[in-house]
Amino acid sequence: MKRPNTDIKVGLRRDRRSRGLAIRPDGREVLFNGTSGRKSEAPAESRKEVRAGKSGRIPKKKAISAVFVLCAAAALALGSVIAWDNCPAAIMINDEPVCYLKNTDEASKAMLLLAEDNAPEGTEIKAISVSDSLAIKKTPGIGYKYEDAGEAVKCVRDKYLHTGKAELVTASTAVYDEKYVPDPDIRKDDDMLAGQERVESEVVNGTQKVTKQYSVKNGEAVATDVINVDIVDPGSPAVIYRGTIGLPEGEDWRTYEGMPVYNDGSELIQDAQHYLGLRYIWGGFNLNKGVDCVGFVVEMYKKFGISLPHSHEGLRKVGISVPLSEARAGDIICYNGHVALYMGDGRIIHATRGKSNNVHISKSVNYNKKRHIITIRRVVGN
Repeated sequence: MKRPNTDIKVGLRRDRRSRGLAIRPDGREVLFNGTSGRKSEAPAESRKEVRAGKSGRIPKKKAISAVFVLCAAAALALGSVIAWDNCPAAIMINDEPVCYLKNTDEASKAMLLLAEDNAPEGTEIKAISVSDSLAIKKTPGIGYKYEDAGEAVKCVRDKYLHTGKAELVTASTAVYDEKYVPDPDIRKDDDMLAGQERVESEVVNGTQKVTKQYSVKNGEAVATDVINVDIVDPGSPAVIYRGTIGLPEGEDWRTYEGMPVYNDGSELIQDAQHYLGLRYIWGGFNLNKGVDCVGFVVEMYKKFGISLPHSHEGLRKVGISVPLSEARAGDIICYNGHVALYMGDGRIIHATRGKSNNVHISKSVNYNKKRHIITIRRVVGN
């Protein structure tokens, strides 16, 4: 049998020893402890841990201790913040405390309640403005008499805001459902007197949502503004016709509400024809129910803003006298016991009783042999 090469074994021993290792008789490797030559009984599998220690990594026990220290520091810092937030707070006016509360949360609540108290009920606060003299300040310490938020509101409101020593302004809004009235549809009627109107169809109201903003200073309303309008239901407009006859120069027929101007008798006659067929009533002066001959003439002139006497004798004296050959539309024809309005072309419009018994047109001024003309009166310009 060939003998083993002892040089190789010696080399292995030297190699192991140079690395701090040795071989026990049972074949296990052991580690030398330091330079004293003593052997450690630690098994070979623990070498990784030892080598790790030599490579500069932090041992587990030291790492745990460091984490604990960091957590303790963070907890201490958080505790300081919480303690500060929960320290007493004061509401200050002109740098003087007016009331103390348990903490800043309670003080902030009081300020919000103060703003809500300042705004109209049912509105939503959008902005709050306070004077520099009104503020919240933390006041660490003990021995204060603490008030709740409601008590603080009453104190600040009654002793300072209502006396003008501090200023609080709130801007708040609210949305309301309101009736929406569409603008009328105005149309022209050239056969109607200026200032008069006729409703063809009534308005149907709709609905709208109106957003209003309220500005309140120290409990007193400063301004109320409509900031938005949304039409929910437009409804339908009224259709209204307005007249143009006798419209004064420079006026708008859509908006004019005064009396028409009698510039031309034809305008009066044009309007008078709207009453054809109106019932004759003795002593009547109502263009809706009925008129007699005097009532018809007087009421027609009245529509143009001209007042006339309510009698035959009185009408014979108004204005100026003109001959029949020069009669114009609108002149008053005075008969014995009767009056009429001259239309032009020899015709008259008047109210008579008897067979017609209404307002009608006669083709001749000499409509009745029993009636003769006494005078013709012109009122235009007088």
